[in-house]
Amino acid sequence: MENLLASYQQRLINCGEVIIDLKVISGAKKLGIAETFQQNEKTLLKIKTVAHRVEGKANQELIGILSECFGVRKNDVSIIQGEKSSYKTVLIRKAS
Repeated sequence: MENLLASYQQRLINCGEVIIDLKVISGAKKLGIAETFQQNEKTLLKIKTVAHRVEGKANQELIGILSECFGVRKNDVSIIQGEKSSYKTVLIRKAS
């Protein structure tokens, strides 16, 4: 998992942005990036949020986790697909 995160971080540094596919487990007991797994020839990150999928709280918590992990502002993290699904695609941009 660390290798995948390092790869995403390097792509963010080199290209200025990175797109990540992930699965969010809301209502978990522990907050954070849990693991990676394969689905349909894609590698996804599994991220756990303590917040439940109510009024976008899990999405807000997800954005906070990713912004902290990648060292960017929350405004630099966007959910570009799957806002109401547990499977999401996010775009992270490096602040200019």
